[in-house]
Amino acid sequence: QLELDPVKVNLREMVEEVVGLIAFNAQAKGLEMVCRYAPGAPDLVVCDPNRLRQVLTNLLNNAYKFTRTGHIYLNVEPVGQKDGQLNMCFQVTDTGIGIPAPQLEKIFDKFTQADTSTTRRFGGTGLGLSISRQLVHLMGGILQVESLDGEGSTFAFTIPMEEVPGTLQAPAPVDEADTAILVISNHELGCEVLAEQVRHLGYSCSTALGYQQGLKKLDELAMGSGQKLSYILVDQDVLPEDTPLLMDFLDRLPPESRPRSILLTSLSSMAREKDIVQSGFTSTLTKPVRPQNLAQVLAGEKLFEIPTPSLPSEAVEVELPIPKSEGPSPVILLAEDNPFNQKVATGMLRILGCEVDVANNGIEALDLVRQKDYAVVFMDCQMPEMDGYEATERIRQLEGPRQATTIIAMTANALSGDRQACFDVGMDDFLSKPITKAMLSDMLAKWEVLGQPVG
Repeated sequence: QLELDPVKVNLREMVEEVVGLIAFNAQAKGLEMVCRYAPGAPDLVVCDPNRLRQVLTNLLNNAYKFTRTGHIYLNVEPVGQKDGQLNMCFQVTDTGIGIPAPQLEKIFDKFTQADTSTTRRFGGTGLGLSISRQLVHLMGGILQVESLDGEGSTFAFTIPMEEVPGTLQAPAPVDEADTAILVISNHELGCEVLAEQVRHLGYSCSTALGYQQGLKKLDELAMGSGQKLSYILVDQDVLPEDTPLLMDFLDRLPPESRPRSILLTSLSSMAREKDIVQSGFTSTLTKPVRPQNLAQVLAGEKLFEIPTPSLPSEAVEVELPIPKSEGPSPVILLAEDNPFNQKVATGMLRILGCEVDVANNGIEALDLVRQKDYAVVFMDCQMPEMDGYEATERIRQLEGPRQATTIIAMTANALSGDRQACFDVGMDDFLSKPITKAMLSDMLAKWEVLGQPVG
């Protein structure tokens, strides 16, 4: 019994939030995350943000899950009006494994995936697309798919929305009409989407694929175009060893012709402001770039201060205190395929005083348990290659005391049937995601791995 709850919502912000959640994991996996919210599309609309967020999150998660190399691209744009409402089109395109033609319609059936080995290889139950299609239908659209086996997929839907009048923010006028911007990247799609954003703000923008083409364009713009080259936006995917050469080129320009340089970084990048400044960049923008942040940087805001002698010469690493215990720290195995979840859970367990090993899938977890004694194994149920259920069954078949290792399930499925499935394969206990430090502390205390729970 699904119902809609339409409210006034900032659609651009909602889309950017959803993309940001997926982008961290996608970029950590080596994928390019590109988001285009069409220039001229309204910010404020009336729709059901929760249902729309569910669909976009599911489609983007699937794209991330089934894509090993390349990119994930979300395109949002208006495609006309009907009956006084704006039709907004949402397209999620990936360069993943694709779907064979005979399986295209079947993927929308409940608990069905294109290949019976998909769950083993990538995780998941095959229920998300069925629910997404129902939600899109409820919102007045049809969820459609185009795909080529081995080349990627595009899921798209168009739904009507009521536009809130007078809320479209026009770009601020640019003081100098002859101001030029250069974008240097190795990724053509991301480069073009960013250039479109720059042009919508009123600037002239050129693009260059790779360092060599970037130097050629830079030379043309800086010396012979008649325009003032104000900024160059350099993607971090341009080889790091080329950065000094680029800065050396800029240093040779007359001061009045030297543009400010902005580094485009991924959300998963650990680059520090001090290191970026010392490399010659004046600011950073995280990818996918939000138009509001882009406008602020190009307007001269959010720039780093010039380094002064008061800055420490060495970075000071700050670590969270780890509680001291009388005996040796318990050794925990965390079996989890999501890089972000790995970092969060590992950090919480270390704060609680544990040593932590990490397995990316059930196969790695089984190998580690064969080699080492663990106080507890926290086992994610849905993992690629081998899921948590099969890994647990294999551990219970080992010879010797390691077959009795305490195994605690971690799953987003909190239904009673899912709990029973965990116990049926031999797991000892159950945690529902999202996991908190208090939940881990209580569980470790319950199984007498730690003393009293830590708040």
